[in-house]
Amino acid sequence: FRAAFVLPVAGRACRTLGFHCQKLRQVPNLGRKFATHLRSWQTMSTVNAAQLEVIPVASVEIFGHMPSGDPVHRICLQSCVGEQLCGASILTRGATVQEVLVPDKAGQVEDIVLGFAELEGYNGPTNFCYGGTPGRYANRISNGGFELEENSHEGKEGGRKLLRHNSSQNWEGPASGNMHTLHGGLSGFDSKVWSISKGPWVDEDGAHVTLSYVSADGEEGFPGKLEACVTYSWRVMKESKEFELKILWGATTDRTTVVNLTNHSYFNLDGVKSGNDVLETHTAMLNCDKWTEVDGDAVPTGKLVDVEGTPMDFRTPKRIGENIKDAQGGGYDHNYVVRNWTRTDGVSEQVLIGRVESTSGRCLECWGTQPGVQFFTMQPASVFDKVTTGKFGTVYPVHGGFCLETQHYPDSPNQPSFPSTVLKPGENYREVCLYRFGVSGA
Repeated sequence: FRAAFVLPVAGRACRTLGFHCQKLRQVPNLGRKFATHLRSWQTMSTVNAAQLEVIPVASVEIFGHMPSGDPVHRICLQSCVGEQLCGASILTRGATVQEVLVPDKAGQVEDIVLGFAELEGYNGPTNFCYGGTPGRYANRISNGGFELEENSHEGKEGGRKLLRHNSSQNWEGPASGNMHTLHGGLSGFDSKVWSISKGPWVDEDGAHVTLSYVSADGEEGFPGKLEACVTYSWRVMKESKEFELKILWGATTDRTTVVNLTNHSYFNLDGVKSGNDVLETHTAMLNCDKWTEVDGDAVPTGKLVDVEGTPMDFRTPKRIGENIKDAQGGGYDHNYVVRNWTRTDGVSEQVLIGRVESTSGRCLECWGTQPGVQFFTMQPASVFDKVTTGKFGTVYPVHGGFCLETQHYPDSPNQPSFPSTVLKPGENYREVCLYRFGVSGA
């Protein structure tokens, strides 16, 4: 049985939204939730369609099954603007951004996020966190360990002391040969199947879904039971006609721990189908005066270094490939220090992090609440030495995309001068990243 609904916009059909009811029964209560949502969509479209310029749409489908048999769902968050349908698709595997559809200067809507069309690609050997949510600690922790000051028996009376924690080591430093923790360890959050804890739903602000994952005390060596969630929201900014993907992370813990969550989407604003590298067609600006110096293992030394007069300087727009060969490691995979970032009473305002434009006319502006951003350009190393065939049969080249990963600094648990990533019982972790998509000169 297939249910289909048409959302008219000013008298024209926007799109038929369909789903298989039998598939929905595999998700507890999802069929009942969708019936409620669909009734609200119908009411909105029939009562207000003539007055609405934008209609938000949300749907869910089975994307595949993990080797364990657990289903993986894809949630499509979309907006109808006239006859144009744009949006983002999110997978429950890894809380992954699987697709972003936005127009170029000619109005051509294309997918601009690298990834895979099938679940097998995400489970395969050439997936380096494409679009995923790495955690519990994104980026690197030196030598796979850190100390935290906590009660010897937290939750009970007792003295404070430093306790050593050893996170799982999954990355060999190219210079030293030492083993470090990268993106949460051997089995980070980007490889887990998250639950749909709310929605998907639509309202006047757009289309949304909340995913959640509970990380057990001791998972990958990290202390404390961590209850993490991420809300994805897609909307159209009516005044500017830009599209926005908002990512809101949250977490609580029952024991002192460290948390650093980000999104690892690889963007190519020429479109995934182009198969282009981004060095000559993309221009980048980063709102950053310094970067965290790293050693030969790409682990921070603790020093913040000025970008002025170096290949690291993106304070004014320049082609990504302009002097990339002179950058450390022959490419960009570095944490930049966001200018004007502050935190007061645990709260940070959203600040501009960077802007990237391509010859297609598409542009991406990144805003966030975290003090750093990892600018990554897919240089040869590990999986990028392998042939990766992604969506549309496109072979992803070296430098075939870029990442703007809003984050706290790498190895912060071992660098006391860096902004803290410690989360204690009773505290709420909350960070935001905004990806805004538009057309240059529009």
